[in-house]
Amino acid sequence: MRTPTEKTVQHSGEYGNLSVAVGKVIFEGDASGASGVAINLPFSSLITGAYFVNEALGASTLVSITAVNEEETLQIIPASSTSSAGKVERAEAPISLKHDSEIRVNLSGAAATGAVDLVITYQFIGG
Repeated sequence: MRTPTEKTVQHSGEYGNLSVAVGKVIFEGDASGASGVAINLPFSSLITGAYFVNEALGASTLVSITAVNEEETLQIIPASSTSSAGKVERAEAPISLKHDSEIRVNLSGAAATGAVDLVITYQFIGG
């Protein structure tokens, strides 16, 4: 698996303004259970939106997106089929991060080959 993203963030302003973070994970025949860090977000961020666009990763493949930190794992996007190419979007209430967090792309169901591009919109609230 490769995670070639520069982990850059596009800001529309500082402290409270909406920002966009973009990440990418490339599966290279990785087995179910593989997980890669696509984005790192700071503590006191409020995730307001998320989606991923995937290539056809293979039969029976599922991808989920989680925020992982020293205290907890938060589900951002539940496991969704990635057998064919498509886009999956989050449609839930915002998530508040109380710690610096890795935004992870998680594979389940079967081995996968192909790319997942992830886009997270968030506000840095500060603390």
